[in-house]
Amino acid sequence: MGKIIQFPTKHQPSSKAKLQMLEARVHEIELENDMMRSDMDYLSGAINKNVSELQDILKEMSLLAGLEKPIVEFKGEGDLSDMEIEFNFGQLDEFLNKPTDEDDDGK
Repeated sequence: MGKIIQFPTKHQPSSKAKLQMLEARVHEIELENDMMRSDMDYLSGAINKNVSELQDILKEMSLLAGLEKPIVEFKGEGDLSDMEIEFNFGQLDEFLNKPTDEDDDGK
């Protein structure tokens, strides 16, 4: 009987094939990072827009309630992730729960 050749169970890619595979993965990672940076820029802009709108809304609520100073204080510098927002709705609640002449509808 002749010599039996064992079928290879593990295929080892050539150095050239492995290099091409690694280069392709580097390009995938670069593309993924570019997409994530773009998403982060968009989300940062959206957060800034929402914070600005929140400030405007709270200022308007303060005026409607007849408060002399704003009911919100913004603390933090630069990075939005460390920003603390403190709300004081006590005066606004008092104003909203106190009946006014407008609530009587002329009755």
